[in-house]
Amino acid sequence: MKKALITIIILAAVGVGGYIWYIGNMAEEAAAPEAAVETVDEAVEDAAEAVEEAVEEATEEAAEAVDEAVEAAEDAAEAVEEAVTTPPADVLSPEGFDADAVIAMIDESSLDVAEKDALKAAVETARNVPDMLGAVLDQVRTALGM
Repeated sequence: MKKALITIIILAAVGVGGYIWYIGNMAEEAAAPEAAVETVDEAVEDAAEAVEEAVEEATEEAAEAVDEAVEAAEDAAEAVEEAVTTPPADVLSPEGFDADAVIAMIDESSLDVAEKDALKAAVETARNVPDMLGAVLDQVRTALGM
């Protein structure tokens, strides 16, 4: 009977030890998901910070690009305004003669096609022969009613 009692005590000790070991492992496994959740939370926070930094950088670059585009548009507007406000008389004077501008004025006029062609040919000749410039400009001013 002593042997049986010792066997029962050993089996009970093994059972209790196994139960304690099992509960201990279950506690570690329950802690593991919490650690995984913490790791995921940290990764999400890091990703959010990276996205925030990228958005800030992109916003700054976009603002710089908009500023550059606005400056370019202002420069273009000034150039157009200057071109539009330059009086036609300047390009029809010997000092301010611009053959291309005079030809554009002729093209935009209400003259008939034959007269436009004759005046444009005279302007091209005056571009190449400066001695004719005064007479050609007088002819253009007269034809355009200036």
